[in-house]
Amino acid sequence: MRISRLWILPCLLAVVAAVVVIWATVMMGRWLTGEGFHALLEREAGRALQIKAELGPLSLEWLGVTSPKFRGTGSEKTPLKKLDTEGLHAKLRLTSPASGFWAVEEVSMDKLKLHLGPANSVKENSRTNAAALVEDNPSPVVIDVLRSRESDVLIELPDGKSVNIIGTTMEARPQGDQMNCVAHGGTLRSCLFPDLVLNLKSAAFHFSNGDATLSAAELTPASGGTVHLEGFFPNGKEESHLKGHCENIPTSALLPHYKEIRGTLDGWGIVKWTPGHSRGGEGFLRGNNIILENMPALEKLADLTGIDEFRHLAVQEFEVSFEGDPSATRWKNLILEAKGHIRLTGEATTTSEGALAGNFQLGITGNIINMIPMAPQILGLREHDGYLWMPVTIGGTLDHPSEDLTVRLGLVVAAGAEGLLRKGVRQGLDILGITTGETEEKASKK
Repeated sequence: MRISRLWILPCLLAVVAAVVVIWATVMMGRWLTGEGFHALLEREAGRALQIKAELGPLSLEWLGVTSPKFRGTGSEKTPLKKLDTEGLHAKLRLTSPASGFWAVEEVSMDKLKLHLGPANSVKENSRTNAAALVEDNPSPVVIDVLRSRESDVLIELPDGKSVNIIGTTMEARPQGDQMNCVAHGGTLRSCLFPDLVLNLKSAAFHFSNGDATLSAAELTPASGGTVHLEGFFPNGKEESHLKGHCENIPTSALLPHYKEIRGTLDGWGIVKWTPGHSRGGEGFLRGNNIILENMPALEKLADLTGIDEFRHLAVQEFEVSFEGDPSATRWKNLILEAKGHIRLTGEATTTSEGALAGNFQLGITGNIINMIPMAPQILGLREHDGYLWMPVTIGGTLDHPSEDLTVRLGLVVAAGAEGLLRKGVRQGLDILGITTGETEEKASKK
């Protein structure tokens, strides 16, 4: 009997402890799903993200809580304009309240939508209000990591332009008033290049005091090549910029309107803007393995000279610089050369409405010009740098460009057809596209 009584006290203590744990767990659960913890999370999320936060009802989950939604609304003074999540899950470290704060080991989201845009707030020279708030009044909630299985991000740029990242996965690690964020997968589209779709391999962001830094992003078009991006987007009146450079990008991806140009492009570009001001940019492109085909002027040269290489002309040198604003892009210092055949230099302007205008100098080698009788007299050629040069004017639109070279080459045929073509005027008129019976009869009388 004495031995059995000795076991009564430990058993009672164990029962009491179990009751206390169960009672504490029940009370903890009630508080975690109650108004107090709900209000705390809304307040701290709104404070950290500088938004008006709205958290859906909370329910208990293994070692944490879950909510069907979390929404936030910013303002014109904040870079985060809108946030919307579905299926929010927070894994808590239940021993953390003993240390005076709530530790959230992980926040995961089934679906996240972000809308970011220019902020019009003015930065202070000293520490910002947000930084001071965090330092002087530490948050009772500490989050180790945030993860989203699927995220859609809308980045708003000046002048109504935007960048969209669709279907990426994101992971963020807050550190006080700073946060490091990485993204993998998904696709990127931008109205800056509406025909260009990029697959996102990876991107790394750093957020601090409302500023955002894109330290590295690697993207690949579906047709091949690589694009690298980096940028800085301050929360204030300072200048934002986005830099990029590309390697082996097919011309169809960067220059979709110019289907006559085939090959790949290397280059760089930078876009800059400030709140309330239009953006501007500049850059440079260099071509690799460029082929020109289906160009009327080159087709005409092939007809006149019998050199079929003009129909699919291999270009050894192709480069152009550009600068622009939302209304127009100016293409400068163009150099295009097919060794032993032609060299083209000049500049052009394209507008946001699709208009095209430019002035060029086309150089043709002397041995080719000699195949076209009367060409020097009619075309007004001048010789330097191993080429005979003539002016060329382009116009029209990006979808339907026009140039005056084809017509002038046609005049060469009309003026010297008998000496040029052994088969006589008939073939010269065919090249010009003159096929009516009336003009054929007139031509035969000549």
